[in-house]
Amino acid sequence: MSSVAIPIDDIKKRKLEEVPESTSSSPYDKKLKPTDTPVDDNEEDEPTQESQPESAFEWICQIKISNFNKHLTAKVLDKELKKTLVAKNHPDLVYKCKKAPTWNYALVSFKKVEDKELAMKLFAGMLVKNSVLEISDWKMSTPRSRDDSRSNNRDNSRSNKPSAKSIDTSKPPEVLLNDQVTPLWNQPYETQLIKMQESMRKVMKSWKRKLAECLKGPVYNDFQKSTVEWVRSIDEPYETITESGPTWTPDGLLCSLSAVIPSPILTGYRNKCEFTCGMNLSNEKCVGFLLGLYKDGIVSVLDVKDTLHVSEKAKAIVGAFQGYIRKSEFPVYDRVTKEGFYRLVVTKTFLTGESMVIVQYDPKGVDPGEVSVEEERLKHFFGSLQGESSVTTVLTQEYSGVHNGFIEDAPIKVILGDGYIHEELLGLRFRVSPTAFFQINTPATELLYSKVRELCALESFNVGEDMNEEKTEESEKSKNVQENETDRAMNDAPAHETNNAGNEELEKEAPGVVLLDLCCGTGTIGITMASHVKKVVGVDIVASAIEDAKFNAAANGITNITFIASKVESAMDRIFKEHVSKKDKVVVVLDPPRSGVHASVISCIRRHKGVSRVVYVACNAEVSMQNFVELCRPPSKKIPGAVFKPTGAFVFDLFPHTPHTELVVAFERDYSTTPPEKIKEGED
Repeated sequence: MSSVAIPIDDIKKRKLEEVPESTSSSPYDKKLKPTDTPVDDNEEDEPTQESQPESAFEWICQIKISNFNKHLTAKVLDKELKKTLVAKNHPDLVYKCKKAPTWNYALVSFKKVEDKELAMKLFAGMLVKNSVLEISDWKMSTPRSRDDSRSNNRDNSRSNKPSAKSIDTSKPPEVLLNDQVTPLWNQPYETQLIKMQESMRKVMKSWKRKLAECLKGPVYNDFQKSTVEWVRSIDEPYETITESGPTWTPDGLLCSLSAVIPSPILTGYRNKCEFTCGMNLSNEKCVGFLLGLYKDGIVSVLDVKDTLHVSEKAKAIVGAFQGYIRKSEFPVYDRVTKEGFYRLVVTKTFLTGESMVIVQYDPKGVDPGEVSVEEERLKHFFGSLQGESSVTTVLTQEYSGVHNGFIEDAPIKVILGDGYIHEELLGLRFRVSPTAFFQINTPATELLYSKVRELCALESFNVGEDMNEEKTEESEKSKNVQENETDRAMNDAPAHETNNAGNEELEKEAPGVVLLDLCCGTGTIGITMASHVKKVVGVDIVASAIEDAKFNAAANGITNITFIASKVESAMDRIFKEHVSKKDKVVVVLDPPRSGVHASVISCIRRHKGVSRVVYVACNAEVSMQNFVELCRPPSKKIPGAVFKPTGAFVFDLFPHTPHTELVVAFERDYSTTPPEKIKEGED
C-alpha cells in the first residue's frame, strides 16, 4: 500500500442537505432498495453543532438532554417534559423535541432564547425512569430565511463542508477505504471471531430479556404466561461438548450458541460488488468505492485495488472499465449536481469462472442515437477483454432517478451474452440472473447450507406416525407428556391447519419430511436440501426469482420440488392441501432479507399446527430478533398456536474483516403450549 497522507482539504466533501433534489419523476424511485456497495450504510445520522431543525428560521436555539436510556422514545420523553412544565406552572412553553432511535440524548428546540434559558432551569434535576437528566446548551448556527437558503444553495454546495467526523486525515486514503468497507481488516482473524462471538452473545441475551417481558404486567393472562415460564429456569450457564467442540449458554441464553464458524477464505470472497463511477482525489474519473458515507457529504471515489474483500477478477474488470471511461467523452455522474452519464457498475464473479457486468448510466440530456452508439462501444470493449478481466455477459441499465444504487425494477438490456451466469454450490449448478440474490461468499455458504440441511434432517423425526390417529391406552403410556400434548393439538386443529386430511393420492405416498422454503429466492436452499427430504415446496413473492428456481431445479434433475410465486400467507393453506399428508413432518426454512419477515408470516406459521420445526437463517440477527420473539411468545389472537422454543444457534462468518455474521437458529414446536380454547382475554 502507498503511504501518502491526503490533507482534509483535498477530500472532496459537500454539504448535501443544502442541494435541492432532482425533480426526476422516474417511476423506479418509488421502489428503492439499498445499494449493494459493501459499506456500512446503517449508521444513524447524528446532528453536528451546526445542525438545525426543519424550520431553522423559527427555531433558533436548542438544549441537549442526556443521561437516559437510549431506548427511551421521543414520545415518552416529550410526555415527561410536558408533565414537568405543567407541574411548574409553565404549560404553554413552546418547544420541539427530537430524538433518533439510537441516540442516547435528545435535542429540544425553542423559538426564543429566553424560553431556552427558562427550560434549562425547569428541566434541571428532572427524574425520568430513575435517571436524573443532564441539561446542557447546544449552540446552533445563525439561522437564515428560506429565501436566503434557496439563493445560496448552489454556492454553498461546494463551499460549506460538513465536519469530517468519520475521517482520520492522518491515514493514507487506501487505509481509510479499508476502514470503511472492511472495518476489522487490520485485526488478527482470531480477534475478529471473538468480537463476532461477543456481538452474538449480546443479541441472544437481548432476545431472552425481550421474551422475559411477556412474564411481566397484565398484558397476558396466566395461561399465556405459562407458555413462556421456561424462560425463568434459564439462569445458569452450561456447556455441552460436541464433535465440533464446545457449545455453551453463557449468562443463561435461551439455547446453546456455537462458536463462530470461520470463512474458508478470507480475501477476495465477495462474488458481487457494486462500484461507483465518480472522481478520485486527483480529480480523475474513477470506478471504485466512496471514501466514506455519501450522507456525510463524501463524494470522492477511490480505486479498489488495495481492498481485501473484492475478488481479483472484479478488480481486473473494474480496472479495465476505469481505463475505458477515462478515454470516453461521456462524464461520470455527479451525485451532488445530479448530472453525468456513467453512474455505477455491478460485477458478479463466480468460482466457475463466469462473470457478469451491469453498467448503469443516466441518459438524461443525451441523444438516444449517441446512447446506442455508446452501447455498441461497450459491447466491443467488454467482448475484447481477455484473461482475468474477461466477462461472460454484459447488461446496461438506464436510470435517471435520485437514488444512488442499482435499481432492481428498472429496465435492463443485454448487450453481450445471454444475461445469465452460473455458480456451483454443494455439487449443484445454479443459473443466476441480474437481479437474483445469491450469497456473496460461496465457500462459506456451503458450510451454512450444510448446517441447515443437518437441522432439517430426516433422521431427527419420528416419520410415519399419524399425528391425527387415536392412541391406545398402552401406547399413550409409552409416550411422554410432550407427545401427548402434540396429539391433542393436532386432533383439535382444523384440517387446513394440520396436515392434509382429504387427498387420497397423498395418503398413499410413503411418509417423510416436507420442507417449506418460505423465502426461497432462486431456490438454492430447497434444491440443495431436496435429496435429503421427501419433498420441497418453495415460496417467494418475486415471480422472476421463482422462474430462476424452476430452471435451476430442472437443470439439476430435481423432481421432488415445487415452486409457488405468492405471499406466504396466501400459499400455506394450498401447500398443506396439495403437498402434505397426515403422516408427513413439516419443516419451515426462513432465509429472509435483512429486514426479516412481516409478523403476518410468523402468525401464519404459528397458525398451521402441522409445522413442527423452523430453521431461521438471519443475515441481521438484531433485526430478526423480533421474528424470534414472535415465534416464541405466548399464543394470542395476533400470533396464534403453540409456541416454538429455540434448540440451538449457530454463527457463520460470511463477511471476513467486517462485524457482520449470519445466524442460524433452530426452533422446535412445543405442543404442550397449545391453548385449550380460543383466547378471549390477555391480548396484546
